[in-house]
Amino acid sequence: MILPQPEILIVDDDANFRVLLEEYFNKQGFRAAAVSGGEDAINLLSEKEFDVALLDLVMPGMDGYDVMDFINDQELSTHVIVITGYASKQSAVASLRKGVYDFLGKPLDLEELYVSVQNAVGRKRSRDEKEQTKAALIKAYNDMETEIRQQPAELSRKHYKLDNEIKQLNSAETA
Repeated sequence: MILPQPEILIVDDDANFRVLLEEYFNKQGFRAAAVSGGEDAINLLSEKEFDVALLDLVMPGMDGYDVMDFINDQELSTHVIVITGYASKQSAVASLRKGVYDFLGKPLDLEELYVSVQNAVGRKRSRDEKEQTKAALIKAYNDMETEIRQQPAELSRKHYKLDNEIKQLNSAETA
């Protein structure tokens, strides 16, 4: 089975950095989309599913925390990797409490980011596969349960039919 290209959303108000990441990940085989702020990120996240969001924390308007809240409130399966030039113990702890997959400070090492993104995609796909398998098992169980419930009725019809045939044979023998 051929897996689709991983979908990655890049959210950063630094245009040069955003373009650099978008080009880099597109060359690495991802389908990257890049936006400059939280509002645009939420609009895209509302329209389509992303495997990973690379998210700056400090941006004008809606910040990265607002985007994380949206992802959590909507129960999206998108893994968030925070990339920030304002890394601190407090921002790392706050981000981790919101469920981010990874927290990286700028300037960053593209190799380290790539590995983190690959791991996040792998984890997301594994979780998605588990959910699909679980859904398929629940459907198979429900189908089997329905079939089992229908069997007594089918057996009853067969019994009635055989009983009538026996009665007809008995009537024919006595006649």
